[in-house]
Amino acid sequence: MLTRRNTLKLLTGSVALSAATNASWSWAQADSQSGNALKIPELMNGTAEGDSLHFALKMQKGMSSFLPGINTPTLGFNGDYLGPTLHFKRDSNIAVEFLNALGEDTAVHWRGLHIPPSEDGGPHHIFSTGETWNPAFKIMQKAGTFWYHSHMLHKTGKQAYHGLAGLIIIDDQESQALPLPSQYGVDDIPLILQDRSFNADGTFRYMQSYDSTVKGMRGDILLANGTADAYFDASTSKIRFRIVNASNGRLFNIAFSDDRPFQQIASDGGLLEAPLSMNR
Repeated sequence: MLTRRNTLKLLTGSVALSAATNASWSWAQADSQSGNALKIPELMNGTAEGDSLHFALKMQKGMSSFLPGINTPTLGFNGDYLGPTLHFKRDSNIAVEFLNALGEDTAVHWRGLHIPPSEDGGPHHIFSTGETWNPAFKIMQKAGTFWYHSHMLHKTGKQAYHGLAGLIIIDDQESQALPLPSQYGVDDIPLILQDRSFNADGTFRYMQSYDSTVKGMRGDILLANGTADAYFDASTSKIRFRIVNASNGRLFNIAFSDDRPFQQIASDGGLLEAPLSMNR
C-alpha cells in the first residue's frame, strides 16, 4: 500500500514533467509533507429524461485561489474553474444543455467524440451570453478518456486558459469487465495538467510576449485539476491516472524521478490491445 509520503512522491517529486525545452519540473518536493490536496472534479452521470441522459452545464465567471493569499479571476463549467467529469456509456443517448453566463460569446467542442458535426461545436458554432446550446447525440464509440473545452473563434486559447475545460469518461461492457481500477477519485484518478503564469495582481498572464504568440502560451506554474503543489492520499496499491494535457502550448514528458516503470493501457483513441511497459 502506498503511504502518504510515497503518494506525495508519486504525484509530485516522482512525476517529473519535462517540457520540450528539457526543463524538468515537479509539483512539490518529494520529501516534503507540504502541498495541497489534489482536487477531484465532480463526476456527473446525468439525469434520465425519456430515453436520454441529460447534463446541464453553466459556463460562468469565477474566482479561484491557486497561490497563497491571491485570488484569480477564472472561468468554469458549473463552478469557478474547469468543469465536472462527464460520465457517458456506449450506446447511450446524451442530451446536454450549455448555458452561457460568461458575458461574452463562446462555443464548446467535444474533443475525440465520434458525433455528427452539427453536435460537435466547432469554432463557428457560437452562442451568446444568456443563450443555451443543446447538443444531442448517441455514444457510438468504445471506452476511453476524452475532454471538452471552449472552441470560440479567436478566443479558444484564452477561454480555455482561464478554465473552460473538463474531462469525459466513456465506459462500455468491455471496459467494465476488465480488472482495471474503477473507483472514481479513489483509484481511478483524473489528472488535467496545465501550466499557468500570473501577474502581480493575481490575474493570469496570457499572451504578453512575442514568444508566446509564436510558440503558444507557456506558463511557469504547474496545475493538476487546478491544484498547485498537489498531493494525493492513496488508499490502494494500484492506481489508474487519466491524463489530459490541457495546456495551451506545452508538451509534457511524464516519468518517475527514480525512472521506475509503469504501464500505459490507453491512448487518446481508447484502450490499447495490451498494456505497454515504459519509463516515460
